[in-house]
Amino acid sequence: MEHLESIVKALSVMLATLAPLIKPLFGQRADRRRHLDDNYSRLKTFFDDGATGRHAMLVEASFAAAIGHDKLSVQEIELLLRQKSPTRFIRRYMRCRDYLQPDEAGDSFELRGVAARPRLRRALITLGTVFYVVSAGPAFWTMAYVVAPTASQHGWLVTLGATAVCGMAVALGVVALIASGKLHHAARLFEQQVGLKLQTLPVATAEPACLAALPLELPALSATPLDVLADTKTL
Repeated sequence: MEHLESIVKALSVMLATLAPLIKPLFGQRADRRRHLDDNYSRLKTFFDDGATGRHAMLVEASFAAAIGHDKLSVQEIELLLRQKSPTRFIRRYMRCRDYLQPDEAGDSFELRGVAARPRLRRALITLGTVFYVVSAGPAFWTMAYVVAPTASQHGWLVTLGATAVCGMAVALGVVALIASGKLHHAARLFEQQVGLKLQTLPVATAEPACLAALPLELPALSATPLDVLADTKTL
């Protein structure tokens, strides 16, 4: 019986630690039908009134009333509406908006801050996940195997203090996990966005001036070096 209780506690600690990591895999819960109907009505009004073809203040105010976010600029709104799945993209964008911004030309989003540095971004994402596991895992284990079994022996004050310390460790781990998740989502949105211009070298369509100035006929292969030198002096 004691072994069974230990197994149940161990599984509980494992599930409590991994829950924030597993939850995003199952997707988000569908909104209620009434909320979807209201959202549709507000968006329809936004597009019927002219969408982004109005003054910037009207665009920002009407879009904020439509989706409930009042911090988006006109450039952001135009780029968000250009995406293949605007609703899903906007929802993900609002989570990591601190690390994305429109570029100077307004053609696409660009990473900013620590997210714009690939090596630092990857290091912080890894560090946040590891810090959560290292801090939250032992905290849950301490709660299950140390605090709970010895609560009657040490009194309520010690139990309350130990619970508070474990709770702070879990809270710090969750904060680190959320921060690393924002960096990860910002990098994914930057790669998946519509409007990202590839940095490619321009293709020459005309003959360069330096080539046009060269003689059309090159010296024959059988010509001597003196013949070649005499031809170049005539240029």
